[in-house]
Amino acid sequence: MGSLEELAREKFGELSAAEERVVRNAPNGTEADCSDLGGGDDPAKADTWPEARNVRAELTRWLCVDSAARELVDPHGVQIRGARITGELDLSFTNVLFPLALLSCRVEQALILQGAKMPLLSLEGSWTGAIDADGLKLEGDIVLRNGFHAEGEVELPGATIGGNLDAEAGTFKNPNGNALTADRIKVTGDILLRNGFRAEGEVRLLSATIGGSLSAVCGTFKNCNGKALSADRIKVTGSVFLRDGFHAEGEVRLLGATIGSNLDARGGTFKKPSGNALNPDGTKNETALNAERINVTGNILLSNKFVAAGKVRLAGAEIKGLLEVEDAWLDALVLESAHVTGPFFWRNIHKGNKDMYPYFPNKVWKPSLDLTDAKVGSLADEKDSWPENGGLILDGFVYDGIGSDAPTDAKTRLDWVGLQPDELGYLPQPYEQLIAVLRRMGHEHQVAEVGIAKQWDMRKHGNLGWWRKFRSWFLYFVVGYGYKPWRALGWMAALVIVGTLVFSVAHSANVLVPSDQEAYTEYEKSKMEKLPRSYPVFVPVGYSLDIIVESGIGKMLSNSLAPNLPLDLGQKSHWRLSERWPGDRVYWIFKVYSLVQEIVGGVLLLLLLWVAGALPAGLIKKD
Repeated sequence: MGSLEELAREKFGELSAAEERVVRNAPNGTEADCSDLGGGDDPAKADTWPEARNVRAELTRWLCVDSAARELVDPHGVQIRGARITGELDLSFTNVLFPLALLSCRVEQALILQGAKMPLLSLEGSWTGAIDADGLKLEGDIVLRNGFHAEGEVELPGATIGGNLDAEAGTFKNPNGNALTADRIKVTGDILLRNGFRAEGEVRLLSATIGGSLSAVCGTFKNCNGKALSADRIKVTGSVFLRDGFHAEGEVRLLGATIGSNLDARGGTFKKPSGNALNPDGTKNETALNAERINVTGNILLSNKFVAAGKVRLAGAEIKGLLEVEDAWLDALVLESAHVTGPFFWRNIHKGNKDMYPYFPNKVWKPSLDLTDAKVGSLADEKDSWPENGGLILDGFVYDGIGSDAPTDAKTRLDWVGLQPDELGYLPQPYEQLIAVLRRMGHEHQVAEVGIAKQWDMRKHGNLGWWRKFRSWFLYFVVGYGYKPWRALGWMAALVIVGTLVFSVAHSANVLVPSDQEAYTEYEKSKMEKLPRSYPVFVPVGYSLDIIVESGIGKMLSNSLAPNLPLDLGQKSHWRLSERWPGDRVYWIFKVYSLVQEIVGGVLLLLLLWVAGALPAGLIKKD
């Protein structure tokens, strides 16, 4: 068998200067550097390169698949720098036994690697057209970095990469379609789309599996009318880094993603699709970052000058660490039905245009926050970062506590609850949750104010009928909805005092007389001045109390709560109202008052026992 160069000349005839270098270096495993053959080093200007730098695609393929030729190639593989690859390079369904490196080359036509197998593929610094590598299998890395430039779609769906997918500082341009398609790709190492990476067109990583991390630090993703980065259902063992100079114009999607460590978007910039981009349901797409139903073992970090011109959607997210939204500009955060095991930080949120962000100098920021049915470990917020009125939804929001630096006084927290939209009507859960947390934190003195505010809100927005509104007003004035029981004692004392005065007048007017007939006869004979010695004298305050205690409600409560406890002071049983003559109007005045005091006193007694907790559960409810 002759040398590789002899076999090549026998197969292809005359060789260019670049081809000669390729077939001479391949047996040694060294790089065939063609950049000194004239025309400069920039593959973007390969049209000015001389023909001496041409390497036929069919020769490259021959080196990879011809049994005689590839036996002469060193295990280090074929390494070509600064050449122009002419023709279509088709390595589909081939099994290449050594690495293939086309470095700073210009690949003029399509590169087809569908179903191919090889140890490593490097296109570092090269300019290519479209690449079809569906189902590509690599034992090591695929290198598309440091000046790599693709005009057309780079397709890697279903590929298996044993090392990294390294596209650091690479450029992928397909403005009217997908710039990089890597659906269902499996990468043992990292996917690196960072440090100068640029894509014009959608980058797709749907259902990808990554053994390491996904890093897009300082990467630019631009697809203004649609999705800039689609990574739905992606599974990442490590972290996802969309931080420190990450810039996306178009929706970034991580729906249903699973992340083993953190989603770190600190210092990242996200911009919703522009123009008339639509959602599948026909509505306008206002979402900058969509990570609904994401599952994150670590933290989600949206801080350190995080920017989202559009909605950030984390509905249904499962976050086992903390959620940090701090030092951020954003239009809206949707946490509906999300679960955050750790604390939720919402601090230093920039509003209005006082803290203008350079990318959006004229934008007025009005952040909103939807916490419907969300659950967090603790809430760490600040008043200055709360949304404007109507921009906060708290219905179903559950939090275990409030951070030490966050406001915990009832007045401020009620202002917070009051930021919800009026059109939602009366929502009891935010008040009940706040009451439970204040009690858990030992702030029992704050509970009454929240409970009363809840009842006021129910009366204002609860669509109550006239009777329930009356009942609400009554309970407020009498016992402060059960939170101010001293009011009932005050009303009771006032009622007893008024009754004492009224019944004193009734006694003086001879309308209140002894109940016993013999005592009454003697009393009457003495012109209402003397009683039998053993007969109880009239005590106005005692009679006033007896009217209340001996009322129908009083007797019912006495029989059910303390049947063996005597509550009769002996006044009402020994003294009665009596007509002085038929049709005595004064008698009826005192009789009506007595009935009123009996009813009102019984109700006050009922309320006092309710507040004291002596009534059966459910008979009367605070809320």
